[in-house]
Amino acid sequence: MGLPMARNLIKAGVTATVFDIRPDLLRSLQAEGIPTATTLAEAVKNASVAITMLPDTPDVRRVVLGEAGLAGLMTPGSLVVDMSTIDPAAAAEMAA
Repeated sequence: MGLPMARNLIKAGVTATVFDIRPDLLRSLQAEGIPTATTLAEAVKNASVAITMLPDTPDVRRVVLGEAGLAGLMTPGSLVVDMSTIDPAAAAEMAA
C-alpha cells in the first residue's frame, strides 16, 4: 500500500522522502526519481508530517514509540499519520 501512495504523493507535487526497511524497494523508488532515505531519522529530518503504512500493530508501535522511533525524532507539534490497519485501541493508546 505504501509504494502506490508514495508515488501518488510525489506525482501530486508533495515534497516527501520515503523510507522502507527493504533496500530493493528503495532502489526501485530511486530509479523512479523518488527521494528516499536509508534510515527513519533521515526520512523525517526537517519533516512536520510523517505518514506510516505498516503491516500490524507491533510494527507501528516500534516505529512510533520504539528506540529511535518517531516520537523521539519528530519535533513538538509535528503530525504522525498512521494509515495501517491496526487495533483501534492501540492507535488511541499511541496517540495519547
